[in-house]
Amino acid sequence: MLESLDELGTFWIPGREDDKLSGRLIFNPKESEISLLLVGSFSDADSMGMRDVERIFGWVGKKKVTVDRCFTSSSKVSSPGVNSTSIIGNRIFLGAHIEVDDSSFKAVTLSFSDLGNWASKSGIVYKMDSGRASDVQDEVFSASYVVPEKELSWFDRGKIILSYRRHCPLRRREIHLEEWPTITIEYATDQPLSSIWQDVGAVHDLLILCMDGHVAVDRCILESTSLRKQDLAGGNLGPQAIELLDLPIRYTPPQERKPRYYHDMLLSFEELGGIDGVARWIDSHRRFRRSLESFMSVRHADKIFAENRFLNVTYAAEAFHRAVYGGKEMEEGSYNAQMDRWLEVTPEEHHEWLINRLRYANEPSLNKRLQGLAQSCGSSVRGLIGERGKWAYTLAQVRNHLTHLSEESHRFSGEELNWLSESVYSVVRVCMLLESGVDSSVLDRKSGSHRMIWYKDHLRQSIKSVRAKLRLGASGSITT
Repeated sequence: MLESLDELGTFWIPGREDDKLSGRLIFNPKESEISLLLVGSFSDADSMGMRDVERIFGWVGKKKVTVDRCFTSSSKVSSPGVNSTSIIGNRIFLGAHIEVDDSSFKAVTLSFSDLGNWASKSGIVYKMDSGRASDVQDEVFSASYVVPEKELSWFDRGKIILSYRRHCPLRRREIHLEEWPTITIEYATDQPLSSIWQDVGAVHDLLILCMDGHVAVDRCILESTSLRKQDLAGGNLGPQAIELLDLPIRYTPPQERKPRYYHDMLLSFEELGGIDGVARWIDSHRRFRRSLESFMSVRHADKIFAENRFLNVTYAAEAFHRAVYGGKEMEEGSYNAQMDRWLEVTPEEHHEWLINRLRYANEPSLNKRLQGLAQSCGSSVRGLIGERGKWAYTLAQVRNHLTHLSEESHRFSGEELNWLSESVYSVVRVCMLLESGVDSSVLDRKSGSHRMIWYKDHLRQSIKSVRAKLRLGASGSITT
């Protein structure tokens, strides 16, 4: 789990180790808080410009710590009394002093909530012996544990591994065994943290798509080849493990979580294709990464306005279709020839205006892009959205009313927008999974599952209600 931190320590500005201050470092994942309260102020803070200091080094207990991307929140000077400086941070490296903005690392190991239920494997085996003699009152219960084998697959910059860790403290008259899976990404060559963090985000998004619910990053351990552990004699003990504590947008402590099981999920680990499916996703998602980031914002955010949610997913759907399927209304050469003819009959001083107005005129409309996405899904979403032309045209009209606000623009209820947004999410999710190599027959078998159609009646009613507001006829066109 992502443990909170509230420790006293010693801190200084990098390169100025002689100017140390005592302080209290707090990391509260539930409140998305990283704060450092220093006793006093650095002696040369004024000459340096304390607000320009983005990184602070320190020791917390026996561990090195780096408070990164920080800024001064406030500085109090009291007389008489104790001066203090409040620092706000955005991430913490626990176990090392990181000196550059985008350090490189060799590997990252991740723990996620419900990863064990998703992977659906365990090395724990229980046995109850109830076939003993009748004069023996107590049954014999036994448990054994064999570490599950690692699963490994390669992607274009390295390999990804699913492995299991365990904790078994030895206590008399008590048995306690805890097992949890982790995902490790090992790179062929050291990678900058910005690139690693994109891969971490991609795996996180994949788990959310498959589990069909919020997934928390419980732990993130970086491994550096340039930073090494040393014994008391200065000997090399191997790569240094560094825990990255990053501010989560939304974090639920383990004791407040409701476990997710197979019937709560869209795809299991096996249905995705196992660890090979995760590796394919890491490679394929980069083709549509920007649209994925916008798309998943509606799942990472704790709260979001219904209109913003709808606009985010329709924008992501349009961007995904453009990145993966492309397409033009007219063949490019024919369109350019037509543009030349328009320019010939247009005064030269208006050429720039005309070109800007028609810059995206050859792009397919949102209506056509949504229809194309729905068609790519095959039968997997047919039971949910019904007639894809009617569904796509309705959503395109709603998007137009929300992006071109005027006194005549219609108002849509939060409930209507919510179910319309969910339907776009369901369609694009299937397209993204198909694009990453998930077997279409697996998704087709999910067409009637609860996770796919649980809100079907709400969606149909919302489409009916919205079309009545927009005065759309049965053919999809606007009636007078």
